[in-house]
Amino acid sequence: MATQYGGYMGKVLKIDLTTKEVSEYPFSDRERELFIGGKTMAAKILGDHLKGTEKAFSTENLLVITTGPLTGTGAPSASRFNISTVSPQTGYITSSNCGGHFGYYLKKAGLDALILTGQCEEKTWIEIQNDSVKFHNADDLWGMKTTRTQEALDDKLRMKNGRVRKNGKICIGPAGENLVLYSSIVSNDRVSGRGGTGAVMGWMRLKAVCVSGTKEIPIYDKEKMIAHTKKWFKYLRKHPLTGDQMPRLGTAGLVSSMQMKGMLSTKNYSRGQYEDFEKVSGEVLAEKYNIVNKGCLTCPIRCARTVEVEGRPVKGPELETLVLLGGGILNNDLEAVLKWNYELDELGMDTISAANTLSYAMEANEKGLWDNGLKFSEIEGISKIFEDIAYRRGIGNELAEGSKRLSEKYGGKEFAIHAKGMELAAYEPRKAVGLGLGYAVSNRGGCHLNGGYLVILEGLGLSINQTTYHGKADLTMMFQDLMEMIS
Repeated sequence: MATQYGGYMGKVLKIDLTTKEVSEYPFSDRERELFIGGKTMAAKILGDHLKGTEKAFSTENLLVITTGPLTGTGAPSASRFNISTVSPQTGYITSSNCGGHFGYYLKKAGLDALILTGQCEEKTWIEIQNDSVKFHNADDLWGMKTTRTQEALDDKLRMKNGRVRKNGKICIGPAGENLVLYSSIVSNDRVSGRGGTGAVMGWMRLKAVCVSGTKEIPIYDKEKMIAHTKKWFKYLRKHPLTGDQMPRLGTAGLVSSMQMKGMLSTKNYSRGQYEDFEKVSGEVLAEKYNIVNKGCLTCPIRCARTVEVEGRPVKGPELETLVLLGGGILNNDLEAVLKWNYELDELGMDTISAANTLSYAMEANEKGLWDNGLKFSEIEGISKIFEDIAYRRGIGNELAEGSKRLSEKYGGKEFAIHAKGMELAAYEPRKAVGLGLGYAVSNRGGCHLNGGYLVILEGLGLSINQTTYHGKADLTMMFQDLMEMIS
């Protein structure tokens, strides 16, 4: 469908994996006005299809991948994409945002969004190139971890001249293949982490999607767009947060602030401060382990860390991973966190839910509810535990279900820290009660972003009373609306 607006390609593609039918999904210009890309566009598509009774692992569910009108235009921090579906973790609609290259190349192929439904008859990967869609057997890719999968796909896309066709990819690792409820989808080294999107893709028997194209992304007034983009790049580079702290320390730089405010989740959220926080802080990460800063496509902030694990440079941990696999399990070994972060990305597993499920299991063992051998501060063998979760071996088969379901089996619901089945982010809600409310009412579950990220007012930027309830409901509603609008 042609569109009169810049930023949109004017086409949404729907693929029925069961029948291999490929069709254009009708999405009008008026709908593009009302539901501006990203998860808002996905919500409209899901709302038109779902009745509220669909299960995540069913042919009635959809996996909807959407871009925004700014994706691929060069606008700062805008070349991201969204994945929405019914979550196997919560049973509700989830959305997960990713900074890999897939969204950019989806638009280069002439698409604003991709809808996947049904279930492949065999293990499959899909190749999209401009107007062409091809289905390929993925038996040789199944079981591969995420980096090796993407390398193997590049080999398959190698042209006669030996060069790899420029492309964007999404793929799952072993955790998605084995339906770990908090498995993720990976694009480059960026992760669509939360809600179990990888498990939905695994149930569909879809290992990967590769997309490439040569189409121009339309811009209504290119000169004004370039000028406005330069203005925002300049502003972001001058701002003390996006121009200094984030490039210098990344999101990990918030560890010290959270400790000072008493909101650093420690020992499965039993307290808000960790005595060894400095050993797993953003400052130590930057000074001892960061090799070079990287960033998502067209993002000037470049807050991503690069560290060395097993002799190779890999993506370093974000704040959530650092806190929850640090003080969350009483571990002060930063090198272990770097290693686990890499391993979880390779397995295709959400680090937040994996860490919190682990800390629940440690407390259940400590309280005599579940004899599982896991103990706070004892980190030997954790890498094997993560592998066992991804492949659903032994105790890993139970941990793959997440803390909510484990607490229903073994008890300890009062310390299974989740909302709607999704484990919370790293911010201790008793010292950020507005964010605590956001966790509780977020449609996504225990998510700081969908919850409105009110913690930014409660001590991590601006500063209002952390523990007062006054005004927090109104502020939570406003910030949730703002977060929905911009993402």
